[in-house]
Amino acid sequence: MSEDNAVAFTENGWSAQTSLIAPYSVFYVEALGHETEAETIYDANVTVKFTAAMQKFETTSTGEGSQTVSLKITAEDAEGSSSAAVRYAASASNGFGMEDAQMISGLTGNADNAPKVYTVAGNTAVSVNQLKDAQRIPLGVTAADGSVVTLTFSGVAAVKDAAIYDAELQSETPLYEGYQLTVNGPSYGRYFLIGHGSGTTGITETPVEGNVSVSSIVPHQVVVTSDTGLRSVSIWSAGGALLKKVMPEGNYTCTINGVNSGVVIVRIDTATDSHVNKIRVR
Repeated sequence: MSEDNAVAFTENGWSAQTSLIAPYSVFYVEALGHETEAETIYDANVTVKFTAAMQKFETTSTGEGSQTVSLKITAEDAEGSSSAAVRYAASASNGFGMEDAQMISGLTGNADNAPKVYTVAGNTAVSVNQLKDAQRIPLGVTAADGSVVTLTFSGVAAVKDAAIYDAELQSETPLYEGYQLTVNGPSYGRYFLIGHGSGTTGITETPVEGNVSVSSIVPHQVVVTSDTGLRSVSIWSAGGALLKKVMPEGNYTCTINGVNSGVVIVRIDTATDSHVNKIRVR
């Protein structure tokens, strides 16, 4: 919600009648403090509270903004649960933008040990991911080591030809309403959500041999996934110094820990090709 269409809520109600926000859409709230006749005084103790009076539970639309166009992923284990949403919109971008909701809690050091499910926009873990036409969306879960996390998918009809791609097994499984996937402990780099968005042509695409994904979501960690076997992965500094090198021995996924934060160059050699990617390590 931009400054041009910003609204306020007081004891008198909303300042405008165009304040409805579609389910799973993102909005931002500014807590200014106490307002006087002359100015608004900032107060760090001011909190933002949402009440039932500020909500509207009726269906207002069946178009792009309605809840039916969001695919919801719920992660649950013995410690608790969380959820993430993916939706397609022609006005969105495939990278991280204002329309996406970055995860508030960190991916490491969760005090409650409850699982946190997320998808990736650009190089950012998000709980709400609005996309234009991306067809392979990284899916991750942070959880306590040894925990058994169940992922449940709902609203599957929101994504055309929705499926889960397992990079480790090189398999693709079509999704259906209520489909469940069991994940052991934390997971990132293995599973991808496959879908077709509003910006696509509807024509079935031929998978590109050697398709490679490189990202850094967890601090000091680089994850590489490939459709063909990985022979070697090397990480170089911007100045040309070799920082890390591993030999995945034909595996399709590779996780490298202990990489210092900053911009690095990642060279990936697969069974059929070589790729060079520049990324920022968290």
